[in-house]
Amino acid sequence: MHVTENVDFHGQSLVASYETFVPFCFVKEDGSVSGIVPSLATEVGKMLNVSIQFVPFRQRDLFGTKLPNGTWIGSFGDIVSGLIHTAVSGYMVTAERANVVDFAGPMAYSVLSLFVKRPGPDDISAQNYFGPFFLTSWVAWHAVWLSLVLVTGKILRNPTIKQGTHWFWDQRLPYWL
Repeated sequence: MHVTENVDFHGQSLVASYETFVPFCFVKEDGSVSGIVPSLATEVGKMLNVSIQFVPFRQRDLFGTKLPNGTWIGSFGDIVSGLIHTAVSGYMVTAERANVVDFAGPMAYSVLSLFVKRPGPDDISAQNYFGPFFLTSWVAWHAVWLSLVLVTGKILRNPTIKQGTHWFWDQRLPYWL
């Protein structure tokens, strides 16, 4: 059914659970639910002639998990059991979830980004490079790296290996290997 169809649910009331995530959904100081999602749900409710009662998720951070016995917990469990009619939040659509509930199309697209300060000349130093690890970790790492270089060089300089077989290493190995 499309919202654009002429449908009238004769003023029925639907219960919708929500997860707070500003600006999509949040609770104001007076206790009322506000944000993009409740506003959108309320407008759709007006088109369908239904009122929407918003209730918080009963099990916070449990959007919809299927248990080994086949039952669901979280908001999906609440829908399947009939405690609520719908849930409004950012859900990931999976085939398993789509078998038990109907998903609406996306309400919004978001490109999450991480921003950090661009390092300046004073931010790049030996202390900042070595700082995240203990000195012993760095000494061990460099010892392993040097050992690998030396062993690789000795193997490739082995006189039993036909000269010219390793053209890259024959040309570029340091003289001290």
